[in-house]
Amino acid sequence: MNDILRDASKYSRIFLFSLTMENVRRMMLDAQRLGMTNGDFVYFVLEPFEQKRQYGYVNYRDPLDPANDEDAAEAFRSLLKIGQCAPRNISKDLDKFLAILSRMSADEYGFHYPTGEKPHEMVMAAYAGMEVYGKIVSEALHDGSDLFDSQALVRRAFNRTFHLRFSEVFVDEYGERRNNYCVSDFNITSKAFENSMLYDVNHKALSYLEGKTVDWGNEDHVVPSNEPRCGYRNLRLLPGCPLARQRATFGISAGLGCVVPLLVIALLYLVIR
Repeated sequence: MNDILRDASKYSRIFLFSLTMENVRRMMLDAQRLGMTNGDFVYFVLEPFEQKRQYGYVNYRDPLDPANDEDAAEAFRSLLKIGQCAPRNISKDLDKFLAILSRMSADEYGFHYPTGEKPHEMVMAAYAGMEVYGKIVSEALHDGSDLFDSQALVRRAFNRTFHLRFSEVFVDEYGERRNNYCVSDFNITSKAFENSMLYDVNHKALSYLEGKTVDWGNEDHVVPSNEPRCGYRNLRLLPGCPLARQRATFGISAGLGCVVPLLVIALLYLVIR
């Protein structure tokens, strides 16, 4: 993985991982060993749902490699996680409802969710879909509209946000459900990912959550620049850059190369004369 990171660093400071979650940890440890977690680079990983068995789980801990857990935690300061940002605090009854779903799954279908794992988001999406359908049918009945006009009924759901019992659902102008997404950064103190930024699909805007910032992994707490000061291939002639030092060394060497012959000629002239 070291070669992959070295090659990629010649072209970009932003990396989007499409890896198993175990390999994300390995990649971040390799980046740290290469000095690429000093705040000059930003890494993203997508965690679509909180489903460990299906998607994995972004975690700095590895029971098979506990010796590197602290190094991984430090490296994770440069890692940002993108995932759904469902407003799960809308209802205090949500956890109770999820527990009911888990129990029904075990009793009626013989499927037991692993400890700490909640019912899949797709299950909740089915409940949300039925609740949306109930709302638009109720509106149609209230307006005295024709319930058999399916196109008119469906258009009621377009380009609006539904405030449901357990979530908020936004349906765009094409009838597609769009979810808000959160960008989470790693809190080195709590050693956990915390939501920092929200992408609002309704307004197509990315903004910081109230009172939140992003730890960019550098001492100055500033967003990394678009490219390295000396350029991706160190071709800029700026003070302190490798190419500038090479030019300076070459200039000194060239100057000495001219001075020494001149001194030799002068000495020979004095001796012969």
